Amino acid sequence: MLHPRTSTRLFSSLVLGTLMVMFSACGSTTATQTLIPKFAYVANQSSNDVSAYTINPTTGALTSVGAAVPTGGQPYSIAVDPTGKFAYVAKEISNDVSTYTINATTGALTSVGAAVPAGTRPLSVAIDPTGKFAYVANHDSNDVSAYTINATTGALTSVGAAVPAGTAPRAVAVDPTGKFAYVANNASNDVSAYTINPTTGALTSVGAAVPAGTGPRAVAIAGILQ
Repeated sequence: MLHPRTSTRLFSSLVLGTLMVMFSACGSTTATQTLIPKFAYVANQSSNDVSAYTINPTTGALTSVGAAVPTGGQPYSIAVDPTGKFAYVAKEISNDVSTYTINATTGALTSVGAAVPAGTRPLSVAIDPTGKFAYVANHDSNDVSAYTINATTGALTSVGAAVPAGTAPRAVAVDPTGKFAYVANNASNDVSAYTINPTTGALTSVGAAVPAGTGPRAVAIAGILQ
């Protein structure tokens, strides 16, 4: 059964209907380097695959890398790690997360082993700015799964039992410092906040969830350079 509901400093994401678009960039913000967008990825919920594109750095125009990569399980969200080497896809029907390596020249995706189990109906995946941890908001089990990321292979390893969130968590985001994570809870109409253990990646609740509007579906964090 399909669910028609729409669900880093170096990356920005947009939610477009049932598509999740993630942009990958190269370069950096040092005095000698420039941040250059290279690839874009789209999670296609109903066709069960991920589309990949190159980005024209001057015009922003997209060019398809080739045939979409099959994922199965109704992919709902996609995220790219800060190094631009790995992509992660949360799949709401198969209740798991798939990992892919990114070809640095073409942008093509290659699957990294079997998908890793998540909670029930994972709708959002986010990577911390250090590229060490991944977090998944599980809509129907009302919790958040946490994983460590293997820096060489990109493989995910569960940090432990999922952490309780509010009712029907729809989205998860990590702040630019990597110290905090935030979860928008769609049915309890609030936002949960957590601290991130810098060594293990484990989440600890900051306290009671903070009220939001009705049916929050997305959360974004703004960082300010000082």
